[in-house]
Amino acid sequence: AFCILTSGLNSILGVKYSTYGESWIGDEEYDFEKIDNQIDLFLENAPDAYFSLMIQVDTRDWYLKENEGCPDSFRCMSQTACSDKWKELAGKYLKAVICHVEEKYGDKFYGYFVLGGTTTEWFSEFDFEESHPYKLEAYRKYLNDENVMIPKPYDRELSSDISFVPRKERVKNGLKANLLTYRKFHAETIADTVLYFAKIAKEATDRKKLVGVYFGYLFELMSERLWNAGHLAYEKIYTSQDIDMISSPSSYYFRAFDSASQFMVTYDTLNKHNKLYYLEFDHITHI
Repeated sequence: AFCILTSGLNSILGVKYSTYGESWIGDEEYDFEKIDNQIDLFLENAPDAYFSLMIQVDTRDWYLKENEGCPDSFRCMSQTACSDKWKELAGKYLKAVICHVEEKYGDKFYGYFVLGGTTTEWFSEFDFEESHPYKLEAYRKYLNDENVMIPKPYDRELSSDISFVPRKERVKNGLKANLLTYRKFHAETIADTVLYFAKIAKEATDRKKLVGVYFGYLFELMSERLWNAGHLAYEKIYTSQDIDMISSPSSYYFRAFDSASQFMVTYDTLNKHNKLYYLEFDHITHI
């Protein structure tokens, strides 16, 4: 079995995820020849194999130019995730890709991975919980309060030690209560966005194929990154009926040649909920 990543976007290293070119070229405009050429290469060289297609739903350059002020979802997922327009168009693209592949190659594909956010792992790596007009509007709807404000960076720094304060303690300090509520919103916004796309992918296959994401790196995210990256609502993902597969690399902290490796994710939680787990084993070699 092989995974095929189709995307015209640059990776975090500045090189293309795929050299075949971009398939999402405009507002409901697609060029599936790019995807077909990539799939055909695999079929030619591994005709007896089965595949999963990895589809990146992040904002494209043309979208950012046409929607001035919209954040790049690859860098600031928690902000872009509050844009209904982006989610609608990206969802249409995702469905169109899956329907095309199912019609043309369906018997060779066992599933689809939905990719988004920094490094396609649904991180919101570069916004550092900052406010944005999209996000502020969504936060106010979340609380049904038109006057609430997203905590300022200085306030978050002062309160960086209270991420897991018990609920009964939160009401003692208005700042802490707002910060904790905001961090819950931050994490749930990303998780709910993943679930939004997962449902589209699942329904596009008549619920007959597997759907997966990279998510829930609880053991790898240290200090402020634990809440900045936005994976704290991982149980919503792990228990969803629209998600069958979870993938993650092996731990970056145990990658020496003589290391025993380690999971990033809560594997037993996945096992309890009957999810498949794919370990992306990308250790360094002895050279």
